[in-house]
Amino acid sequence: MSAFKWITNGLKNLGVGSTVPQGLLQSRLAGTLAATSIPPKPKRPMTAYFRFLNEVRLDTANNHPKLKPTEIMKVIGKKWEQLDGPVKQKYVLSFQKEMGSYNEVMEKYLKSLTPEHRSALDQLKIEKQLEKEKKDKKRRLNELGKPKKPASAFIQFIQSKVSPGSPMEAHMNAAKEFSPKWKAMSDSEKAPFLSKYIKQFDEYQTALLKWENEMLKKGNDDLVRTKKFTKSKTKLATKPSTK
Repeated sequence: MSAFKWITNGLKNLGVGSTVPQGLLQSRLAGTLAATSIPPKPKRPMTAYFRFLNEVRLDTANNHPKLKPTEIMKVIGKKWEQLDGPVKQKYVLSFQKEMGSYNEVMEKYLKSLTPEHRSALDQLKIEKQLEKEKKDKKRRLNELGKPKKPASAFIQFIQSKVSPGSPMEAHMNAAKEFSPKWKAMSDSEKAPFLSKYIKQFDEYQTALLKWENEMLKKGNDDLVRTKKFTKSKTKLATKPSTK
């Protein structure tokens, strides 16, 4: 792992925001480069529901200023369900009309692609699917309350030099400025940060083990570390039958 990613991940574990200077951002999708040689794909028309959503979202949000975005979406969803048939049909017909034109344009577009273009598109689909699976897994881990690994002693030292709530850029600048000082510090000077980290890491390991056991019981094997999963399966396989 690069030093950039190591520091960034450590700061995120401490709840630091992800506002990073553009010059420091690294490309996450390799398909971005491949996509530059592929002709622009025709844009698919919005569905009937999303046409309605775009029309009423702003007014709905203004009429319900205390609701969260997810709650606003629920309100709009109910409005769509209760919409009169003829009014709803207006949105459906608009969508179907544009879809007819879209299908014709899309057919011409696909015929214009070279084998290299098709290969690049296939690669992009794979990358997007992998990215989606990664995001879905991260979402599940958050929803199921996976314990977060504590930041290292060094990262916590850096955070002590920055005001709470500061953007990522401030922490990155502090890391650059105070890294030499950390290296020059004696063991006794580092001790408070190291002791705090060791205590947090022990608590994390205990919490993680408990969480993983719960995940195995609930059938969420894909969320558990491979070694942990293998050991648990081995124990189950070798455990004497109680029948």
